[in-house]
Amino acid sequence: MIKKIQIALLFSFFIIAHKGHAQTNVSEQIQTIPSNLSMYIDGYLHDLITPQGIATLNNLHTSGKVLGQWELSLSVNLGAGITGVANTIHNNYSDNFELIGNQPSLFGEGTEGTLFFQVVDEETRLPYYDPFTGKKLGFGMPLLPGAGLGVGVSPSVMPVVSLGLGYATEVSVSVLPGALKASSKGLTGDFEITKDMMASFGIRHDVFHWVPWMSKRNFHLTLGAAYSTMSLESAVGDGLLGEFESTGSDYVKATNNLTGMEYGFSSLGFEAMLSKKLSFIDLSLFASTNQSDYFMKTKGSIEVDVANDFYQGSASGYETTTLDKLVDIEGTTKRFLYGAALQFNMGRVHWGFKAALSDELYVSTSIGVKILKN
Repeated sequence: MIKKIQIALLFSFFIIAHKGHAQTNVSEQIQTIPSNLSMYIDGYLHDLITPQGIATLNNLHTSGKVLGQWELSLSVNLGAGITGVANTIHNNYSDNFELIGNQPSLFGEGTEGTLFFQVVDEETRLPYYDPFTGKKLGFGMPLLPGAGLGVGVSPSVMPVVSLGLGYATEVSVSVLPGALKASSKGLTGDFEITKDMMASFGIRHDVFHWVPWMSKRNFHLTLGAAYSTMSLESAVGDGLLGEFESTGSDYVKATNNLTGMEYGFSSLGFEAMLSKKLSFIDLSLFASTNQSDYFMKTKGSIEVDVANDFYQGSASGYETTTLDKLVDIEGTTKRFLYGAALQFNMGRVHWGFKAALSDELYVSTSIGVKILKN
């Protein structure tokens, strides 16, 4: 009899202690999610930084040759970044993450998966389980491959102004207005950018300008650099940063409402271009390397329902905890781009096509006119 009472008391103590830990640690674990979330935003970053690759093309390839004299050229570039990376989510999950289902892939069936956030003890790192069902305590986040497109596509429209300064030197500015940028069907779902602004600045110089026998034969070796900045004030979407759905337990539920995003971006590129002018055609082969530093702040809230008195024998009561969170994510990407540019010059009017390959495929077509020429 005494042994049964001891077992009952021990079991009651375990349930009460477990209840307290579950309620406390659910909140604590959710507060740790922002720092861990940076490992799982690859798809969104692919979608967001794609215009940088297009801007590099625009600023370093606005014309087949550098505007060597005092000239002013205005062009409009239609571009798109096409991403076909099979797996965009890192595999280095921390001990409180578990992948349920398949890792999202851009090809094939059955690509939907869920990233499960396991509620664990902060000190022992041991997981919590529902003592009656044996289910893990936690919630899941859906991973979506992107609206069944098979690829991530980010279109853009950029006006570019290029100014020849003389001495085979040209500067250019391109702008990506938010009003002209379409919503993106990306790797991790669809999202709509409500306010977006990007500016990119470039400078080019024709080294062979100083080598007479090369310049007379219309060979041009161009060195250039570009710098871009991007701000994204608000974005909403379905997918990785969209709504968290409840999985794993009926007693712990979580939703994440994305209310806004701020995005900063900078890049620096180095360009080498060799072109040969054939009549009115400029054909260029180019290669460049650039580094992109980005940071992102995501404002959101998570609402958690934890069983209030379930562990005391009733499932009727829930305690709701709402957590406002601010996600800070920083990172650096490095790219090596190579490709070709073809431009047709018809008097003051020029039309061109450019393509570059890195981890994404960047394509851009432009039409422009020289409005001032010395």
